[in-house]
Amino acid sequence: MGWLASMFSRGDEAAVTNAIGAAISADQAPDLTSISDSTGVGKAGLQNLVHSSIIENINQRAIDGIAAGSFPTQAVYEQAIRFGLSPKEAKGAIESAISDHFTKLVVEILEDGQVDPSEDRRLDQFQEMIGQSIISPKTDELIEAGRRLYRACSAPLQPVDAPVLLKSGEFCVYVVSAEALEDRSRTVRVGYHGPALRIPLGHGLSYRIGSVQAVRQTEKYQHSFGVGALCMTNKRFLWIGTEKSISIPLSNIVRYDPYTDGITVFKGTGKPLMFRWCEDRSVAIFAQRTINELRN
Repeated sequence: MGWLASMFSRGDEAAVTNAIGAAISADQAPDLTSISDSTGVGKAGLQNLVHSSIIENINQRAIDGIAAGSFPTQAVYEQAIRFGLSPKEAKGAIESAISDHFTKLVVEILEDGQVDPSEDRRLDQFQEMIGQSIISPKTDELIEAGRRLYRACSAPLQPVDAPVLLKSGEFCVYVVSAEALEDRSRTVRVGYHGPALRIPLGHGLSYRIGSVQAVRQTEKYQHSFGVGALCMTNKRFLWIGTEKSISIPLSNIVRYDPYTDGITVFKGTGKPLMFRWCEDRSVAIFAQRTINELRN
């Protein structure tokens, strides 16, 4: 309330603040006439200050109730009405406190990027306490991404449904839509050069002697096999496209380079293959764990 200095003297400011605080502490609505008489400050100068003080107090009572784990929403609302707030103002003060506390809770939970079961329970308990769901679609996406990252990093690899029939004893641990790519090279230009001598024969005739060599220029590019389903199983990486399928046994993988949006797999023989997806980093972690934990 530093802006009071521009309206009242230092002594007036302290007197007004104390008078408002005393009324609110006694669970009474601050009375403008009483405060004006006791401080000598006119009612016009008090009105905005009293109003903002009440809103601040209701907001703090809501925060204290939330922090204590027992939020009496109706009681705080009725108290705000008794203090002279309109229903809209009372609701706004309470919602502001809920939003602030929930934002802090979500930031704390997502600090490491993961949402484990105990943190999920904290979110559920908070919403049960206030009696409503306040998770926005954007926040829900962040929380779900945190759950996926926790499962990718810490939860045991569990069988999931595969889009195709697998071999006996084989099970799938993750499926993702991915583009399969392979490094290739192609010729872009052919030129000829070399020493040559032209010998005229007369009558418009001549011939050349010497040698001519062909010079090829090539470029590297990534050939795409298209987008398909990449099944990570306990036996292999199985990619199923519309026109082609690729199977890479885990035992054949000698190295891999993971990225946030894909992985390049190097085989014992043949060219390396890249699988690229439009998902978060949890997929790359699942891919690495599949190779490291399930490879024989």
